[in-house]
Amino acid sequence: MASSRYLVYNLLGYKVGCDPTCLGRGHKKFSGIVESVTRDIFDDRVLITVSGRRYAFDEPTRIVKLDDNIIFVYGVAGDFDDSDDSLFEEIRCSAYGETINEILNRPTGEIVRRVTFTIGKKTKSKKRGRR
Repeated sequence: MASSRYLVYNLLGYKVGCDPTCLGRGHKKFSGIVESVTRDIFDDRVLITVSGRRYAFDEPTRIVKLDDNIIFVYGVAGDFDDSDDSLFEEIRCSAYGETINEILNRPTGEIVRRVTFTIGKKTKSKKRGRR
């Protein structure tokens, strides 16, 4: 199971299906062709345009690829967290070392929520007309 925050870009050009109902009542199932994927680093959001409709997701703790699925994992993800905050913290700890209290206060590996994007067929790109 591969894990990287950049796996979300693998959705571009593919037909996908998604059921984000675990995020709350305001989210409904959708499917279509992914036209664009962008990250809003100032608001910690991932913006995905599917068949002309834009969907916004909070930046997940992890993004993993499992078979033909891209999964956004929210909450405490266990062993590895590749968010910027955790990477900077790891660098700080390697330079100064962790205290025993920091080690004892580490959270357990419990997944709170996840959103799965089922990847379908790759679509052909549309060629622009000649001038």
